Amino acid sequence: MLTNCNAFKYNLMMTQKYFIGVDVAKETLDFSLVYEGKVISHASIQNELKTIKNLLKQWSKENQFKYSETLVCMEHTGIYSYHLVQFLQQTECMICMEPAYTIKHSNGLQRGKNDKIDSARIAIFAWKNKELLKEWKAPKSIVKRLKQLMSLRKNIIKSKLSLELYTNELRGFSDKNSVKELKQSCRKSIAALKKDKEAIEHKMVSLLQTDDEVHRIYKILISVEGIGSITAILFIVTTNAFTSFTEGKKYACYAGVVPFDYSSGKSIRGRNKVSHLANKEVKTALHMGAIALCCGKGELGQFYQRKVAEGKNKMAVLNAVRNKIVLRAFSCVKNDRLYEKGRIVG
Repeated sequence: MLTNCNAFKYNLMMTQKYFIGVDVAKETLDFSLVYEGKVISHASIQNELKTIKNLLKQWSKENQFKYSETLVCMEHTGIYSYHLVQFLQQTECMICMEPAYTIKHSNGLQRGKNDKIDSARIAIFAWKNKELLKEWKAPKSIVKRLKQLMSLRKNIIKSKLSLELYTNELRGFSDKNSVKELKQSCRKSIAALKKDKEAIEHKMVSLLQTDDEVHRIYKILISVEGIGSITAILFIVTTNAFTSFTEGKKYACYAGVVPFDYSSGKSIRGRNKVSHLANKEVKTALHMGAIALCCGKGELGQFYQRKVAEGKNKMAVLNAVRNKIVLRAFSCVKNDRLYEKGRIVG
């Protein structure tokens, strides 16, 4: 028997009769319209708000469908889908965004590739999996802004490391005077990038204070051992302020810190290991936090030392610590309280 929530979702999916797959690029959009498992229309247009609006209105008249019975599916492409999403949010269309990897590997063996074919494959994927797809929820404005600042910070760090790496690699391959000269040439740029990074971090913390709900979540997160300011903001951005992820176990899987079985019959008996399909940025942040805890003398540091002394694999124990950080964070946010040693299970 379906629960009320599941029944509502099932009824919602049953109203979707038309499925539009969109292959998103910077300058163009390719649309494919599927009805009863068959592609009945295709169009390639400029990635502009006006052309998107005109095409969907034209298709609605030609095929006599309502926006309320239409599902539009696309891959995650960042800012390139901005115009399309902006228009769809003004309609009753159901919006779904799926990872490119999921769509690609759901269609079996494929030959050939172009924008028209890709849009058709996305539409067919949506039609086949209509009961499993999750409706996309627009991020809060503050979360969207934080995400932009986090991306900018990431690019600044990359630029800074690139300059530092280049000058360091010259050691041993060039004379000291040349290396010194290059370092002096880059010194101001590196200092400016460092200053910009600090300014962005300050801006993000200030921005958090403009939203009471998000700031409350932030305060809870930084109270958890192993979570610093940047990791807390990363949690908020990747969970849409804990609305797209509500369970710690699912987020731990998303972050790539959950070990999975690796066995088949009697011939394959590998040790449990984490999947490479993960958000590497979140995983790295958790890893750094876990290392800091394992090197300390606190509860998780003692846990790490005890398990290693018992003969456990160091990396496996470190991963267990990363998992505990995630579970504690979600437990605290769910219960709306700061972390207290010895009180949170995980």
